[in-house]
Amino acid sequence: MRRYRGIAFLGIALGAAAGAGLGSSPVAAADPGPTPIEVWPQDFFALDGAADGSPTNVVNYLPDGWGTTEDQDFTSYFPGSGEYSAQLNLLDIPNTVTNTYQDVLTSSGDAPEVGSYSDSYSTFYAPFPSISGDVPYFTNNYIDLQGFGTGDETIIPILGVNQLVSDSAGIEDVATILGQQYTLFDIPAADAAAGAATDLSSLLSELGSSF
Repeated sequence: MRRYRGIAFLGIALGAAAGAGLGSSPVAAADPGPTPIEVWPQDFFALDGAADGSPTNVVNYLPDGWGTTEDQDFTSYFPGSGEYSAQLNLLDIPNTVTNTYQDVLTSSGDAPEVGSYSDSYSTFYAPFPSISGDVPYFTNNYIDLQGFGTGDETIIPILGVNQLVSDSAGIEDVATILGQQYTLFDIPAADAAAGAATDLSSLLSELGSSF
């Protein structure tokens, strides 16, 4: 059911390639500006909201509740008020992998539009200093907000976080590595519309010219 997983990993690939060159890059430096994704509405790169009532149409496709599909209503969508219903595909194999795919079916108010979806994936569970229990050493969150844009976030504990957003402001990739923030590239919407980064090859060329 997960769509565009390949697109989600684009941010990982670009962030890893750019991060490898940060130490020798003449332009890589701490980003002194405001928060990297200035108009992005999500604190987290996944659909938000509080579950309203119990799920319906629950289907278990793996034993012990490890894999289910279900429909769920949500309210109090952040940052505004609204309601939406979504179909969820949930995978939870203890200490191995978790995946939540959420697809909006109906929407009202400021909730995400119909067709919006998010896909969150965590794996490589192991102990982490100062935290009780195992934690995922790799997490990827991908979200597609209809009428707004797409966002991809990769989290690797200790090392850092990479965020890639394509929205009304343009295309931007920001990495936080060992507590230091770097803007890997920031292509304004006007430049992208003019063809500065209309496909993967040109986007990689933009990135390569920075090093």
